[in-house]
Amino acid sequence: MSSLLNKENMVEDLDEDFGDELDEIKAKRAKIDEPSEDVQDKKLDAFLDWCKAKEVFIDYNKVKIVCCGTSHNYGMVAIKDIDKDEVLSRIPKSAILDPSTTQINELLAKNSKNLKSKSNWSKLIISLMFELNNSNSKWREYLDCFPNYDLFDLPMFWETSELKSWLENTCIPRNVIIDLDNMKNEFESIIKPFLDQNKQYFEFNLFYYLTLNN
Repeated sequence: MSSLLNKENMVEDLDEDFGDELDEIKAKRAKIDEPSEDVQDKKLDAFLDWCKAKEVFIDYNKVKIVCCGTSHNYGMVAIKDIDKDEVLSRIPKSAILDPSTTQINELLAKNSKNLKSKSNWSKLIISLMFELNNSNSKWREYLDCFPNYDLFDLPMFWETSELKSWLENTCIPRNVIIDLDNMKNEFESIIKPFLDQNKQYFEFNLFYYLTLNN
C-alpha cells in the first residue's frame, strides 16, 4: 500500500486546459512506422502455412485471418454469418506454446518449486521469453506475428499522469498500479533469479536489457 501511495504522490498536477493536455498525450503516444503491407503479407502467409503444417483447423468458409483492420495488426474476422456454437478454429495441443511444450520444459520442471507464483504466469513468461529469442523455435511463424511492443496502448502502458487524467473517478488507475507492482515484484523475486542461474539458455542482449530496466 505504501508503494501505491508513493506512486500516486508523484503524479503531477493536471493541466487545467484539457485541450493542451490532449495534444501532449497524443505527442507522447506517437507510434513507430508500421511495417509495409508486403512484409505483413509475408508474415501472414508464413503463419498460415505453419497452421496447416501443425494441423490447426480454420473454417475459411466463415472466417479469414487478415493483417489490417483488427486491434493489433493480425486477427480473425468473419466473412459470413456465424451460427451459435459453430466451431471456427481448432488447435491441437501439440501446437500450443506452454511450459510443458517449450524447448526448455525439462529445465522449468526441474525448477518448478522455485517458479511458483501467485499469478501462475512465471513459467509461461519464461517459456515465451525463450521461444521469442530462439530463431529455431517451432512457433517461429506464430511469434513473428506478435505486435511490436511500441504499438501496445493498454492502460498499463500509460504514464501515471495519463491514467489519472483519462480514467479519473474509476478504479482502473489504482488497479493498474497494483498490477504493475505485483508484476515487478514477481519478476525481481522469481523470474530474474531464474535468469541469473540459467543465462546460457537466454540471449545475452535480452538478459542484459531486462536486468537493467527492471
